[in-house]
Amino acid sequence: MAAPKVLILRPQDVARERVGKLSEQIIQELIQAEEMDIIGLSQACFLACSAVNIATKIANVHVTRIYLDNLEVPILGKFEAIFFTLTKKSGIDFEAEMKRLDQGLALDRGRDSDVVVIGSRDTPGNMTTIALWKLSKSKRIKIIAAGAAINNAITAALQITHGQISKDPVGILLIALSSIEPRASTGHMNPVSAINIYLEKGVAKNYDKRHTDTVNELLSKPISFTR
Repeated sequence: MAAPKVLILRPQDVARERVGKLSEQIIQELIQAEEMDIIGLSQACFLACSAVNIATKIANVHVTRIYLDNLEVPILGKFEAIFFTLTKKSGIDFEAEMKRLDQGLALDRGRDSDVVVIGSRDTPGNMTTIALWKLSKSKRIKIIAAGAAINNAITAALQITHGQISKDPVGILLIALSSIEPRASTGHMNPVSAINIYLEKGVAKNYDKRHTDTVNELLSKPISFTR
């Protein structure tokens, strides 16, 4: 069986790639192949999420795996990354999973809410502190961000789950994409892609062999990285 097609989106792609074109590329690849992997690196994480979200909304494209991880690139340092596996077969029912997990959360926007809403102007450090404060009071929280703020949400989630900064072990229960209708004041007409990251205390950080192999393969090749 042939290795799946891998599309890697790097920080420098943010300025030259368009979400619509990338979603079209995903759809065309899956016409020919059974599955493919999409990897978003650093500032291109939101680009990967947006392209995947659009492709799944308009075509027979399904997400079967999502991981967040840090890539240690020699000389350049650490990059946040999001990994998707896409297929034409049925994937995870994210809407049902989100509904199930939301049942145990306080979803209001008040001080005692279990939700952390991250904007593009929020720093990951500040959001990490807020998320840790909420985790000190609740077993599970939900991080939400849309558009370019997706990058900040991923950074905050990785700081909490990988940075050994939480008093209790914290893992990722679910990562799901969704769409948010824009406010009239923004002037945008189309829905904005969003990420929903559910964190829970006591959940182990586990990656399957395919993910480990993908990371090793990625770091073994001379890929041009720029922040």
